[in-house]
Amino acid sequence: MERTINFLKYKNIIFGLSWLLVVVLVALTIVTGGFNWGIDFVGGHKIVASFQDTSVNEGTIRTLLRDYDPSVQRVGDTSKNEYIITTKLEAADKKPVAAIQNACLGKNDMLKKTLFEKYPQITFVSIENMGRPELYRLTTRFSSSSVNEALLMDQLKDYNVKINRSGNAAANEFIILADFARKDQAAGQAVECGVEHLKLTLGSRYSGVKVEGEETVGPAIGEYLRKSAWRLTLLAVIIMSVYLAFRFEIKYSVGAMVSLFHDMAMSIAFCGVMGIEFNITILAALLTLYGYSVNDTIVIFDRIRETNQLKSKITFTEIINKAITQTLARTILTGVATLFALLVIRNHNTNIF
Repeated sequence: MERTINFLKYKNIIFGLSWLLVVVLVALTIVTGGFNWGIDFVGGHKIVASFQDTSVNEGTIRTLLRDYDPSVQRVGDTSKNEYIITTKLEAADKKPVAAIQNACLGKNDMLKKTLFEKYPQITFVSIENMGRPELYRLTTRFSSSSVNEALLMDQLKDYNVKINRSGNAAANEFIILADFARKDQAAGQAVECGVEHLKLTLGSRYSGVKVEGEETVGPAIGEYLRKSAWRLTLLAVIIMSVYLAFRFEIKYSVGAMVSLFHDMAMSIAFCGVMGIEFNITILAALLTLYGYSVNDTIVIFDRIRETNQLKSKITFTEIINKAITQTLARTILTGVATLFALLVIRNHNTNIF
């Protein structure tokens, strides 16, 4: 005789503890400051870099990039010495555009890089800070006699600079006064330069740095993605509810949605409590979990409906226990197979997943 596990024997206790856990996780998420949004949703930079220098670790990278308040995580094989470096443009911090620009351009490396690209033979006679972190005076010398103030102003139009020829006209020297706290520069330009400044800072400190990948998201795009993600997630739930109501009955649809809401709420709140970075990959993982839960629910409902149609003498509670018992092995095998696949194709993205 087939053995049936009495899952519903302790249903009231399990339901109470389970929903209590959801409430506790949600409360802890709120108390600890909410979700740790990734750069996909708030904007920022992400660099995957490998270092030949074996002395490099999370601490040394954080110290070097402390002005950016980075998140640093070692990934992959330890022999590769590979790290994910993430910096964010948190909207919650209410940082003005000038503060973002200072973070990107405070050491004027981008301006120097622009000049080097245009004039490889340029010589920086002196670089002086003019009393403010964002204000610099650069005295430059050019080997090409065709360089003049108008040409330099055009080539440095993305920067807030004033250019004058120095007293040493024979040496073709120019004085560039650069103010990196310019208020009217677009935040998008600052974001674009930020990832370049990160790479320059890493390269100036460690030789043999290899950037395996990089990602930059502006604050406006991040906010758009965050709103779109929640809308699409809600739409997926509504469409699935309509499908279940059509496939079975309204009461089945309501029961399934309560169960799925419980699964999603617990998973999302768990991410908030543990400080897991909430990004596109995590959202994909949550939607995958949602899909698995819906699929499992549909299989169990099918068994319940089939058994109920037999007009047998067993109670509805026994029908539910029997349906869950019959599908339990399938549920476990599906989950284990998915976990095994993720372990086989393991990389820094699937680790998060």
